[in-house]
This record gives sequence, structure tokens and C-alpha cells, in this order.
Amino acid sequence: VTEPLLIEVDQIYHLACPASPIFYKYNPVKTIKTNVIGTLNMLGLAKRVGARILLTSTSEVYGDPLVHPQDESYWGNVNPIGMFSFVLKDGIMKLIGELGG
Repeated sequence: VTEPLLIEVDQIYHLACPASPIFYKYNPVKTIKTNVIGTLNMLGLAKRVGARILLTSTSEVYGDPLVHPQDESYWGNVNPIGMFSFVLKDGIMKLIGELGG
């Protein structure tokens, strides 16, 4: 959602962005807009209407796993500057929370 939504809700489920490297490579600008602008829009909506927000993410952002399937104890095979490092939205969420938003 790269445009603000003017709706009334009490819960928001932010389901991240496309989870396929094919989509990242095909349209990286749209992926970044979805991550950053979409997250900011959802945070703004949540703040405006007093809604709770649930942010999900795909395991793709943590790199190619060395273990299949992954359980909760697996920390990942992270490449913070690689193709899948779209974790900016997670940082935005933490920052807004710390600022009381």
C-alpha cells in the first residue's frame, strides 16, 4: 500500500512484500516502496485510528538457510547487504515504537 488509506480499522495485518527473488530483481523500486512507504502508511493508519499492527516477514530476508526446515532456534544465514536485506521496515517499526508512535 504505497498510498495512504483513509479507513477505520482496529487491527492491521502487514504481510510484508513479495517473497520471491524474481520480483525483487524485476522491480526493485516497487519492492522498496512497498517496504518503506507501505510500512510508514500502515504505521500512520494505526496511529490515527488507534489500531494494533502485526508485521510479518518472509524468511527470504534472512538469506538462504543452511537448515531445512527451520525451527524457532535457527538464527538464519544472514547477509545484511545482500539481495534479501529488506529489513528496513523492521527497523522503522522499532524506531516508531521507541518514539512512542
